[in-house]
Amino acid sequence: MPRKLTEVQQNDKMRGMEARRFRKSIMFLCRALIIAALAAVFYVTYIRHYNVQVFYYKGNLLVTLLYTFLLVLLMSTYGGFKIGVYRLQELIFSGVLASFIADFVMYFVFCMIARKMLTPWPQCVAFLIQCALLVPLFIFAHRIHMCVYPPVDMLVLRAGTAHETEIIEKFEGKGTRQQIAAELLLTPELDWREAAAPYAALLLGEIDTATRCDIMAYCFEHGKQCLMMPSMQDILLNNATQFMATDSLLYSCRNRSFTPDQLMLKRMMDIVLSALILLITSPLTLATALIIKLQDGGPVFYRQERLTRNGERFMLVKFRSMIVDAEKETGAVLAGKADKRITPFGHFIRAARIDELPQLFNILKGEMSLVGPRPERPELFHEICREFPQFAYRLRVKAGLTGYAQLYGRYNTSFEDKARLDLLYIERVSVLQDLQLLFFTVKIIFMKESTEGVRENKEQEEDVAARSIQP
Repeated sequence: MPRKLTEVQQNDKMRGMEARRFRKSIMFLCRALIIAALAAVFYVTYIRHYNVQVFYYKGNLLVTLLYTFLLVLLMSTYGGFKIGVYRLQELIFSGVLASFIADFVMYFVFCMIARKMLTPWPQCVAFLIQCALLVPLFIFAHRIHMCVYPPVDMLVLRAGTAHETEIIEKFEGKGTRQQIAAELLLTPELDWREAAAPYAALLLGEIDTATRCDIMAYCFEHGKQCLMMPSMQDILLNNATQFMATDSLLYSCRNRSFTPDQLMLKRMMDIVLSALILLITSPLTLATALIIKLQDGGPVFYRQERLTRNGERFMLVKFRSMIVDAEKETGAVLAGKADKRITPFGHFIRAARIDELPQLFNILKGEMSLVGPRPERPELFHEICREFPQFAYRLRVKAGLTGYAQLYGRYNTSFEDKARLDLLYIERVSVLQDLQLLFFTVKIIFMKESTEGVRENKEQEEDVAARSIQP
């Protein structure tokens, strides 16, 4: 009987693997169709308007392949291939942004080949056609994904912590194909195997390690999808490298930061890019400073003490977006969506992230980097570390203007989740990762979610009022 059961399980696994390969092939074809359609528009535009008689026959195909490679790279960077993961609006926006940058780059390549400025209008028309094609193509791909990956019911096994509740609420609002059908509090009396049998996926909360290992083994044996809320140690282990001790497999945790040559290259990149951005945005910076000054006659800049690598302190500089002496009566509190302390122009520069531009001077001075954990106030940092000691891991690298926590988090993201995102960055430190995050920042600038203030409920306001947080 046990052997027969094992054979049935093996057959089920084989059928499951074949089904997964089929579904992946279908979605690959959908992504290929999107790229092919955009590349076809580019090719027709290039042949008709930008063929400067330098390339012939296969040379024209090589130009198209170069464009296709650039487009695929940008689509991967901005998440245009994450069909079924991102919302439809975000997928379309990612595709539009990737097409715009690819078209922009290739237009200047054509100008360099021709050694003169060519008319941009054919490329502009081509871009508009690509945008029009992206909408039905992504709708089609999204519907195909819903067909080949139908929603599955998921059971949540939790320990009953507040952080689990927060994650579950976000998970339910994201619209993934895993639908939370039930939640169970994991107790010694609960027979979780019997409870998990009807479900195709399990979400593991902050349960003890031994039980989690048993559940993971159960999911592996029965072909069930297993999602989990990672601890800081899980992130360290996930980014470890394999190490063979003769015939034994070991994992080597990196536990290191940038190498000296990487630090030198990162510093050069910080100086060059921050200086270039300051130069390009100088008219915008001057106009913003003038409007803030004329608005109420108060100071243009807002300065506040923050922490960077190894706990070093520095004065962070931002454009002032609130009224003068905003914290005089209330103390330091988080800004809400409809915070009356924020000036009308302050709402605009926060939404457009213009208020962050002066931090480029902090980067030029070496106090910050373009990419790294968000700098926190010393008072807040020490308070959080008393509740969550691993939050101190963020000081392993220099504070940054952008990073995982800034890109994927929001103003109201919990400090535990911020610490996890920052540790993910620290464990993967590389100059290439910095470049990828900088490219992704271009997309996030135009997205509203991460610029919103905290949720305005009484419980959170009482919790935040006791903390020293930058408004």
